[in-house]
Amino acid sequence: MKFWGESMGEGTLAQVLAGEATWTVIEGDCLQVLPTIPDRAVAHVITDPPYEAEAHTLQRRQCADDGIEHAPMSFAAITDADRSSFGGHAARIATRWALLFCQVEAVWLWRQSLVAGGMRWNRGQAWGKPDSPPQINGKGPAQGLECI
Repeated sequence: MKFWGESMGEGTLAQVLAGEATWTVIEGDCLQVLPTIPDRAVAHVITDPPYEAEAHTLQRRQCADDGIEHAPMSFAAITDADRSSFGGHAARIATRWALLFCQVEAVWLWRQSLVAGGMRWNRGQAWGKPDSPPQINGKGPAQGLECI
């Protein structure tokens, strides 16, 4: 089997699926990786997918050679089609649960996607960020939490 993405951990995904290793982490585009994984092959799916368009604005800060710059993220925002595709694949490959990081506004959308894919929804969680940096543009408070 050929798998896209960098694998790190005890073994590769192919070794885990063959019973030669117990775990691995794959870094890559999930919409390219997930179709290569057989049904019910993993216990859990844990991911930090792209956020909605609001998060991809010039209000984002990133390090530059000469300090901090404001720039949009270097990858595209999640689309409804991508979210739907992910929900179906996560439900197909996981035997237990999926855990996704997302912005507050997207919890309901992810719930719909996972349930439509065949997963049972349990609940959303809040991840409190006590050291969240403030918005330096003065147009609002810091984002003190994200959802899981």
